[in-house]
Amino acid sequence: MTTDLQSRITFFVTSRDRMRPAFVLDGRDYRDSAALEADQEEADAELSRRRVAGEWEYRPVRPDEPRSHLPSWREFRARLEAGEIDWL
Repeated sequence: MTTDLQSRITFFVTSRDRMRPAFVLDGRDYRDSAALEADQEEADAELSRRRVAGEWEYRPVRPDEPRSHLPSWREFRARLEAGEIDWL
């Protein structure tokens, strides 16, 4: 697992025979790489527990680059826990 505060890490869910972007971990939102890595590990554990198949995509992000339209892991997790995500 590679975490970098100058990266955007997107999780793609394999659902119904296609890859669908689910949420993003934007390094610019974290105080340090340990906090970013902790969220990624938490996401991995929760998705594994739920048997959600998918993969991570890592790409650099510039400080002035616009934010993703995807929810953060924390936003996604809250929606998941509330039962608002039915496409997994």
